[in-house]
Amino acid sequence: MSDSVPRRFASLIAALVAVSSAARGADARLNVRDIVINGANVYPESVTASAEGDVYVGSLGGTIYRAASDARAARPWITRNGQNGLLSIFGVLADDRSGVLWVCTAPAALPGGIAHGQSALLRFDLRTGAFQHRYVLRSPRSICDDIAVASDGTAFIADISAGEILTLAPGGEALRLFAGSPELEGIDGIAFAADGTLYIDNVRRSELLRVERAPDGRFDRLVRLQTSLPLGGPDGLRPITGRRFVLAESRFGRIDAVAVEGDAARIEVLRTGLDSPSGVAYARGRVYTVEGKIEHLFDPKLRGRSPGPFIVRVLRLP
Repeated sequence: MSDSVPRRFASLIAALVAVSSAARGADARLNVRDIVINGANVYPESVTASAEGDVYVGSLGGTIYRAASDARAARPWITRNGQNGLLSIFGVLADDRSGVLWVCTAPAALPGGIAHGQSALLRFDLRTGAFQHRYVLRSPRSICDDIAVASDGTAFIADISAGEILTLAPGGEALRLFAGSPELEGIDGIAFAADGTLYIDNVRRSELLRVERAPDGRFDRLVRLQTSLPLGGPDGLRPITGRRFVLAESRFGRIDAVAVEGDAARIEVLRTGLDSPSGVAYARGRVYTVEGKIEHLFDPKLRGRSPGPFIVRVLRLP
């Protein structure tokens, strides 16, 4: 009798072990405690995490929620007042190097949203939550949507409605135009790779793009990346390391790891079945995401029904 049969049994056992290991790996990703947001009318658009693992979440109602590292609940931390002028909250970004929490705020004509006011970038103390400064966006139609910070401390701001990328230099008093183009209308997530290259996504066009800069640092052009899987409403975008990112896809209800190589981007799906995931963050080997549940504000079949608790979903990055 040939030894091919024992070899086939060995191959079968190896395959079963591999499947079992993969299943344990998938379970390990999900075996992390989620964070309940203790608030009403949250409908979060963005989430961020500090290097220590503190988690910050914005809300449609203008409150910023915070969960200390490894806490099970996020509680109201910064509320709207006459000084900070918070409107509905879009992007939030914890900048550990400067000790700043950057916040995008804008009017939102949605049930429970704050409909009147001018969009602005706000700066708060990351440790205490004390309000520090307000930077009004250029255009009356502007919606400050997300923030990324370059290695020199310059903040780059995505204006989803006006189709612009704005910058704020360290110590600057006003935002400046970096890039403006019809191609940028719908810009949402914005993030830097470790080498300083700026990447963005467009939630309306379902595109992932690289921002090319001229030798003097000015905007040159946009390069669309070829993704290994189609994208569905790419939203929050945050760096991991090198040219790796985490990405939220609100239309497809999934969270991805993205590896960029040249003009290509390999998409690895980390989790599916989420309810309009609009924001994502990465810290200490964990991925944090929020479910916007925005359909409850639009869909006549869901309007008036409770969306249930708002939760920051947490998974380990493989």
